[in-house]
Amino acid sequence: MKLTELSYKTANWEIKNLEFDNVSLIVGKNSTGKSKTLRAIDLLGKILTQRVGLVEESTWNVTFSSDKYGTINYQFIVETSNGESFVSFEQMAVDDKVYVHRKLQQASLQNVLDNIGNTIYPPSNKLTIHITRDIKKYPYLEEIIIWAERSYGFKFGSIGPEVPYNQQEYNLLTAVDEIPALYKELSAESKERVRKYFLEIGYRIDEIVFTSGRQRNFLHIKESDMEIYLAHYQLSQGMFRSLSILIFIEYLLFIKKAATVIIDDLCEGLDYDRATKLGKIIYENCIQKNIQLIATSNDMFLMDVVNLKYWNLLQRDGAVVTALNPKNQPDLFNDFQFTGLSNFDFLASDYIAQKIKK
Repeated sequence: MKLTELSYKTANWEIKNLEFDNVSLIVGKNSTGKSKTLRAIDLLGKILTQRVGLVEESTWNVTFSSDKYGTINYQFIVETSNGESFVSFEQMAVDDKVYVHRKLQQASLQNVLDNIGNTIYPPSNKLTIHITRDIKKYPYLEEIIIWAERSYGFKFGSIGPEVPYNQQEYNLLTAVDEIPALYKELSAESKERVRKYFLEIGYRIDEIVFTSGRQRNFLHIKESDMEIYLAHYQLSQGMFRSLSILIFIEYLLFIKKAATVIIDDLCEGLDYDRATKLGKIIYENCIQKNIQLIATSNDMFLMDVVNLKYWNLLQRDGAVVTALNPKNQPDLFNDFQFTGLSNFDFLASDYIAQKIKK
């Protein structure tokens, strides 16, 4: 299950027809809405899992690609009256066939078990998907919930050994403990893979050891040129962030659950060599292992190693955010490869302005 398109509108902000691939890199100049875009995806997951309520007037239109059901399009509108939020419209279509249709407090659902339509009357402040969980009658609803439950997100620049994931700006890690606990769950093969990736990035380490304390868990790292072990909280910021991402991605691969991972400011603060190598490892793993990755970055090093076919270049006109990508602007992207410029120049140069003017 993959998120393929997102439109989201509030009273003062709109994200319009953003398209996503199996892996996507969202780039753009400052203040174009990169972080807000990821926060919208994060918010969608929280709404669907009822971690937050429907508190703001908003219009949602999201599309997913499902191995079981093909294309699933889900739309809903939240309005407010006298300070109370309510769902005024909700609709879900599976391969263009409407399976859920709701206006205010009356909704009709397609019961695929009995091949009939059912009418229900959900509370005004709840989505149909919140109150109707039946994996045989309405399995298409379950697909959306499972996607939300298996979506994770965090801000690379805020990862630190003293900052629990559940206290970060993005806290979709509902089933995940701190990094040492994740590492403990890995198989010996997965642990060795983490160590080898760490070596590839440029951190020379011989061993990573999990230890359990009274109130918290620890990782102790033995660097090749040091005799002592360092606790994870003694690592440099860049080293700990890199280790955390590698362990987290390996954990997702180990538990073998398809997931969407959103990472804001990926590779922020790393030098050229480590940013490019870490970026390659993360993107290649996600591509090969069926993990959807949606990341933002203004890091020129990372941009140069992520193929332009995975880019979404955000453009903002007032409060409306759109994107240029190879799907909606194929000539723009195809012609760029003949310029001899770097990927970063696609964003930083006047190439786009000149082409669009023509």
